Amino acid sequence: MVWRVFPHPLPVLVKSEVEVYNISNKIIITKHNYYENSEDNTRSNLGTIYYDSINELEQIINELAKIGETP
Repeated sequence: MVWRVFPHPLPVLVKSEVEVYNISNKIIITKHNYYENSEDNTRSNLGTIYYDSINELEQIINELAKIGETP
């Protein structure tokens, strides 16, 4: 017997969203990819930022803003 194999069509990306959560002194950043077929949807963790105080969080935010200004 011979089986005929067909390639699975590549998923079509509809949109991507980044979500940021602030949970007890840590910032969690996730990315959601939404595809035409919802079975292909993915969620991935982009990173976590830990901080000890609001002052420290403000310093982190300022440094990230500087990165965003760099051409």
